[in-house]
Amino acid sequence: MRQQAENIFEPRNLGQADRAIEAIDAHLAPITDIAQRGGQHIQNARTASNLLYAAANARAAPVDPEVAALLQTEAGQDALARAQRIASNEGRDPNAMGFDLDDQGNVVLRDVPSFETLDLVKRGFDSRLAEARNPMTGHLDLTGNPELGAIEGLRQRFVGRLDEINPEYPKARAAYAEHAQRKDALDRGYKAPTSALRPRDLNHVVGGLEPEGQLPEFQRGYATNLADQTEAMRRVSNPFTAITGAPAQQQKLGMVFPRGASDFQRIADLERAMSKTHTELLGGSQTAGRLQADAELGGGLATTAVDLATGGGLGSLWQAGRRIVGDTARLGIGSAGVRRAESVADPLFTTQPVDVGAFLDDLIARQAVRAARQGKAGRVGSGFGAGILLPAVTGQ
Repeated sequence: MRQQAENIFEPRNLGQADRAIEAIDAHLAPITDIAQRGGQHIQNARTASNLLYAAANARAAPVDPEVAALLQTEAGQDALARAQRIASNEGRDPNAMGFDLDDQGNVVLRDVPSFETLDLVKRGFDSRLAEARNPMTGHLDLTGNPELGAIEGLRQRFVGRLDEINPEYPKARAAYAEHAQRKDALDRGYKAPTSALRPRDLNHVVGGLEPEGQLPEFQRGYATNLADQTEAMRRVSNPFTAITGAPAQQQKLGMVFPRGASDFQRIADLERAMSKTHTELLGGSQTAGRLQADAELGGGLATTAVDLATGGGLGSLWQAGRRIVGDTARLGIGSAGVRRAESVADPLFTTQPVDVGAFLDDLIARQAVRAARQGKAGRVGSGFGAGILLPAVTGQ
């Protein structure tokens, strides 16, 4: 019996990380190539907005006193300098776009050939404010920074005036933002598991995501990070414990994956039970371990399905089995009891925890039918009675 258990437990321990990754992909969100998918979102953003930006940029740049005044401010001058660098870094000719230097070496606009130049200035304002953007919420955090608060107010006035002058401009920005924000959600989701976010903060982040486009991307990023963590600890520890071992981790998992977290948690509980069973059943001396294994596997380990089904045995299959060793009334005695135990041992020791869950669900369902047939349905769920495994292993 001990050899049979060793042949099952040792290989399944080695495959635990693979099962964790499969469970993440199946129950949480698809594991994703973050760089490739993010690049695709940006390509989609460009495709969606190209025609709209072309229409907006085709308009002659306005000669507008309010725009000119905003660019004369210190923040406006900084935005001009940043816009000139952005144009240069993107391979454009800054001089052809109207950027020049005055006698003091400051960037100025000598001429504004198109609306595209003013859009670059807007991006210059965005660049200055990027340092205040919360990496998890994606929103500006201007608390305690009145200087940046003033710059954001000036940026809003600048963009608002451009929107009034050119109605195509806000349409182009919105088309681009729809896809770019999905990439942003993907990236933020990937960072979230390794950040110091508290559950209440994560709840705020998730609540601010658009449910159709952004939330699924955040979930993909989050799940992929969990899979990468699992791969990194393949030979170090139980990956399920690292992902969902603490109450706060479980709480956050439920916030991000309201539909799949419970299924994943169930598999994690079964995996922890099997890992603990491996240590407690096979640990220690060979002689003592063999005697204990024979007692557990031959004498009634199979009846731990009762404990598992009622939620009382997830802490350890071994401990649950030990509680019923000697209780011959459940499985019978002698060779018949051993055969019944062995018929249930294989499903409990499967390398696929989801199969264990299905096996237990089947036990519960069949017992419910049997109890109803006998007019004793009230006993199902509260204790399952002493005969739960008997019909399961005999086919009744």
